[in-house]
Amino acid sequence: MKDSNCRLDLPYPEASASKENSELASRLSALYAGRYSELSALAGYTYQHLVLKDKYSYIADTLECLSITEMKHFELLGKLIVSLGGDPLIGETDRRRLYYWNGSYAESASRLDRVIADDIRNERRAVADYSAFLNYSEDPGVNAVIERIIKDEEHHIEILSDIYDEIKGKTR
Repeated sequence: MKDSNCRLDLPYPEASASKENSELASRLSALYAGRYSELSALAGYTYQHLVLKDKYSYIADTLECLSITEMKHFELLGKLIVSLGGDPLIGETDRRRLYYWNGSYAESASRLDRVIADDIRNERRAVADYSAFLNYSEDPGVNAVIERIIKDEEHHIEILSDIYDEIKGKTR
């Protein structure tokens, strides 16, 4: 998968909101850099790529490719937060305090099958979290970007599921 694209060959909509909305910006912050976020995904995939490279280069290259797509999503969400009048802090907020993102949010790599299974679970959670966000948001510009990101995340599930099936086939 080294030379393949881990995002769909579809354009991304312009990352801009129709009007400022601090509540929507705050909700996007969790998807941007919270516990289960684009920042966590790109950090996790980058870490996994580095530690798996020597033993599983094909899979590591795919994980690197996924991290690059997650970086694009991270950038798009940051732009949306700014266009909504928010501040794209590296952390998620609630009304009482700021929770800074930390490295423990990235998935570690021990057993390859568990790593990939965890990645699939995290991608499914991302789809669910983005879908829940769409149920809340009424901004068509924001929603167009989120809907496009969901398509990539669903594509990631397919890629990772294929890898998982391949791993399990080899270990039987």
